[in-house]
Amino acid sequence: MKVLYETNYRFSRQTGFRRGKVRDIYEIDHQYLVIITTDRISAYDVVLKEAIPYKGQVLTQVSDFMFQTFREEIPLAWVSTPDPNVLIMRQARVFPVEVIVRRCLVGYVWRLYRTGGRLISGVRLPEGLIENDILPEPIITPHHQVRDWTRCGNQRAGNRGKWVGARRPVGKNPLVCAYALSEGGSDSGEGRHALV
Repeated sequence: MKVLYETNYRFSRQTGFRRGKVRDIYEIDHQYLVIITTDRISAYDVVLKEAIPYKGQVLTQVSDFMFQTFREEIPLAWVSTPDPNVLIMRQARVFPVEVIVRRCLVGYVWRLYRTGGRLISGVRLPEGLIENDILPEPIITPHHQVRDWTRCGNQRAGNRGKWVGARRPVGKNPLVCAYALSEGGSDSGEGRHALV
């Protein structure tokens, strides 16, 4: 089965290119980004040699669904999705934090919990939870992205005010937007027997 591991296009009016862990990003006229999501696999910030067929299409189509669903509620740089692997985005100022809304006791949160951690990003978790349990309330675990976007670091809850910005309008507050997207995604997923 064929996989899309990387791309090497040259678009007219192309003004830049960068390759991320799973996405190839082409800048057009310093105004737009053509983001091609490949089938590459990134695990713990390492890009593996193997790839998963259609992984890029699945990731792009999930993004497209969320953009279509929430474009009226959340400010978006999204312009269109002309191909199953391609997003067209407006160039925007990067907010160097990945905001993750966690609803289940998995991954990073599970690793902390099973080693005795009960206070996670300012939220105290009860005793007796097991892996994959639904959390009593969603936990936002932001990660600061470093300049090269290949490594990130956890943010402590006490540092949030420094990068969220107290005077930022509610519609542009990253934590508020992330939580709204998570709530909406969760509601959409319930009707489709999916956990978002």
